[in-house]
Amino acid sequence: SGAVHIPGDHQVRPRLIAAALQEACRNAGVTFEAEALKDVNDVAADQVLLANGLGARETTGWFEGTNPLKLRPVYGDMVELRVPAHQRPLVERVIRGFVEDRPIYLIPREDGTLTIGATTREDDRPEPQAGGVLQLLRDASEIVPGIEECDIIEIHTGARPGSPDDLPYLGRVNDRVVVSTGYFRHGILLAGVGARCGAEIVEKLKPSVDLEACNPLRHKENNEADSE
Repeated sequence: SGAVHIPGDHQVRPRLIAAALQEACRNAGVTFEAEALKDVNDVAADQVLLANGLGARETTGWFEGTNPLKLRPVYGDMVELRVPAHQRPLVERVIRGFVEDRPIYLIPREDGTLTIGATTREDDRPEPQAGGVLQLLRDASEIVPGIEECDIIEIHTGARPGSPDDLPYLGRVNDRVVVSTGYFRHGILLAGVGARCGAEIVEKLKPSVDLEACNPLRHKENNEADSE
């Protein structure tokens, strides 16, 4: 029934940006250790930035009693298509829409592929679900019928770290540890500002944005208040 054109809208490829960031960090002298962090006390550093997504639920050594982070996995199914040569360019800009009140988006890539996403479910099932994939393809074809001629190259599911109010946990929790997780559906979108604010907090500077609503201990404080 209507549309909005946003010329300044941009998109990135999460896998490529993650690889580029790792390479940039290595060039800056960062050392990577490929193992899960179980206890922050195992890290020989004056400051620790805990930014391991859902893994922060299992990381100890920085709190007493129950972990104050109330993280939950929110799964999302996505479909990757390849647009046949005779159809290119099928889509030239990111398209976001609603079909029967369900959100849908289509992201064109420079290599001729197309990303369709994403469902939202909290069923603790980490594999792609047939119903979710069917829904994505059906809704996307309502907006761009040409996808019916595309090739399916991948179907995958990601687990987003969500908090009870779906706001990030970002802030200092003690003299040594800073927490940065719980970005829900907006991890890539908020990666830049989250990294900048995290670094500022580690350096004990004033964050660039107001983080009062993102206090990592906010749900622990609420629970304690409720129990009194």
